Amino acid sequence: MLTASLASMLAMLCRYENWFLGPVYVICVAVMARGLGYNWRDVRGLGLVMAVFGVAASSTGWLLYNWLIFGSPLYFLHGPTPAPTRWPPTRPSPNSAAGR
Repeated sequence: MLTASLASMLAMLCRYENWFLGPVYVICVAVMARGLGYNWRDVRGLGLVMAVFGVAASSTGWLLYNWLIFGSPLYFLHGPTPAPTRWPPTRPSPNSAAGR
C-alpha cells in the first residue's frame, strides 16, 4: 500500500492530470478494501494512508515549493506561461464550415 502511495505521489509531481487521479485512487482503495471484507476501521486507515502519502504530501509539497521559489502557491496557474498559452494553435478541420 505504501508503494502505491509513493507511486501516486510521484505521478502527481510529474503531471497535473494526476491531481485528479490521486483522490479517485483513494476512493478506489476504500471501495476495494470494503469489498474485500475489511471492517470500516481498517478501510478508514487504508484510505488515510493513501490520502496522506499519496495525495496530501505531494500536493502540499508542490504548493509549498511554488510559494518558496516563486512567491505564490498558485504560480503555475497565473505565472507568465500558464498551460493554455503553451497549447498549439487550433486549425479548422477540413470538414467544418470555416474550412470550406
